[in-house]
Amino acid sequence: MKLSANNTKVLTGRFPDDAAARRRLAASAKRVVKAIGGLRLAAVAVLVMAAAMMAEAAVSDLPVTTVNGRKCYYYDVERESIYGVSIKLGVTRDQIIEYNPSAADGLKPKMRLFFPVAKFSKDAGQREAVYAAAAGISTHVVKRGETVYGIARKYGMSPDYLIRLNPWADEGIREGQTLRITDDLTAPQVEPKEDLQPAEPAPAKTTVKATEPVNTPEPEKAAEAPAPAETPATVPMTVIQPQATAVEEEPAREEEPAREEEPALELTHPRKVAVLLPFMLNEEQQSRATQLYTEFFRGMLMGADTLRNNYSNPVELKFYDTEGSLETVKSILAKPELSDVNLIIAPDNAEQLEAIADYVGPDTWILNVFAVRNDLQSNHPNVIQANIPHTRMYDDAIGWFMEHYAGRTPVFISRNGGAADKNTFVLALQARLDEAGQNYRELKYDSALSVVDLEGISAEDDRPVFVPVSGSKAEFATYIPAIKELRSNALDRDSVSLFGYPEWVTFRGETFDDLCDMGATIYSRFLVNENDYSANDLKRRYKELYGSEMFAAVPTQGLLGYDVAQYAIAAMRALVDGQEILTRFTGVQNSLDLRRDNPGEDAGLVNDNLFILTFSPGGIISAERR
Repeated sequence: MKLSANNTKVLTGRFPDDAAARRRLAASAKRVVKAIGGLRLAAVAVLVMAAAMMAEAAVSDLPVTTVNGRKCYYYDVERESIYGVSIKLGVTRDQIIEYNPSAADGLKPKMRLFFPVAKFSKDAGQREAVYAAAAGISTHVVKRGETVYGIARKYGMSPDYLIRLNPWADEGIREGQTLRITDDLTAPQVEPKEDLQPAEPAPAKTTVKATEPVNTPEPEKAAEAPAPAETPATVPMTVIQPQATAVEEEPAREEEPAREEEPALELTHPRKVAVLLPFMLNEEQQSRATQLYTEFFRGMLMGADTLRNNYSNPVELKFYDTEGSLETVKSILAKPELSDVNLIIAPDNAEQLEAIADYVGPDTWILNVFAVRNDLQSNHPNVIQANIPHTRMYDDAIGWFMEHYAGRTPVFISRNGGAADKNTFVLALQARLDEAGQNYRELKYDSALSVVDLEGISAEDDRPVFVPVSGSKAEFATYIPAIKELRSNALDRDSVSLFGYPEWVTFRGETFDDLCDMGATIYSRFLVNENDYSANDLKRRYKELYGSEMFAAVPTQGLLGYDVAQYAIAAMRALVDGQEILTRFTGVQNSLDLRRDNPGEDAGLVNDNLFILTFSPGGIISAERR
């Protein structure tokens, strides 16, 4: 698979040899120490930093073994301290502990330390730099106080590689100077090692092109969950500038001879996917929304990378920063390269969605991933609503509730003066119960629900199903102890149940354990299981590539981006084969079951999937597709 970006080229060439790298690092450290004068502590810090910068050379000389399926360099500790090992291997103390948590308690003779080959090999810096290039990052303007080391870490490359691109920086950098972040000889070639078996065998290569870099914001209404308390550190990224010109078509290359077992098929013109999202490149400090769109973009890159060995018709991805502006969207749509695009992944703004719908022709599809309350698909045949509409989601969730808890007593609980963010759902559920003539109870409490408040409720007679009017973690803490006690004292524990909301999948620690102990059930557009290997593996790889965790949100934007890339490429390949747009897709987090909205009318496609997730002891989450 190949990703190309405006003004970015293939990252080729060899890294400087180890000795030369060490000489440059030593010289750089001396210059910095001299510049900071008599600050002894600062001088030591610079020398330690220089040692850390040599990690790739020293660690990559160690022997290699396989640990849990991953190749790792290993080092057997002698009688030495963690500080001594850090100097010897050229790594920081934090790096040693990151990959060897037990080292935090001190090193012991014969202890074996491991360092992932993917992070410490000699070409790791170059490989990660390729991902930066794929993201469209080409230059960096030095800010006050920045160092070569810090800038290199920011873009996921080695300091040596940054100096290779900017030889003059070996003598030091200063505010206002512009550093090249990508090589400008040729377009970046990405050869990821991840692999995904295609659902159906298909020939030809996948080409993925990124036009300009992008930062991704959190869709205003894409998730019902409020912003979680835990927020990972910001990792800035660049995005596609709206004024950027189109990527030049690359000259046709002679196809490699076909393998005997995979006869080559004649290639057609690549199908084109344009991603129009508010990456907000001009933001001086990334908002939370921008950080989440960044995560989505990175997830898309990962999703595209996994298909590099799936030989099929070529698909081209281009990313554009809408800047959250209708005028910018219109200017992007006016670009010549948008005239024959086959699929547009649209922003979450209603006006911008309508502008895109007005622009596209009958052969262009619009994928609405973020605007969950928008129903443009109801009167536009080429719009795909990737989320079950809000009212339909409530209807389906309530329908399941009525069937599953028939004959039981719903108990709606709320704290006086507390949050009531799920009041719309609660009112709709109560209306359905009234229509069915089914009794329910409403229970209000003050600061915290107590066992005394529950004295009028019998586990055996009422078989209560507690439904809170808020999905927040703070409110959850005020009522769960009393409900747990009622359940633990019941003759039949399953006679006391808890029904709740999508954002509960973001709960961690004791709160997550409480959900499992209660056998809680929630509805969700997204198939989320914190113990799912595929999701956790993607999260791990994401951290390795980008240096930060995915945000705890519903949906998880990195997984969403991964699934969207997978669907977009599969859907475009289906179109190339002369089929209809792909209507069924199962991803890591997101699944599609598309049908015409209002059959027989001029309507687009809508996803009907809703999942009922049930927590069980042992951290198991089971899913039922509604």
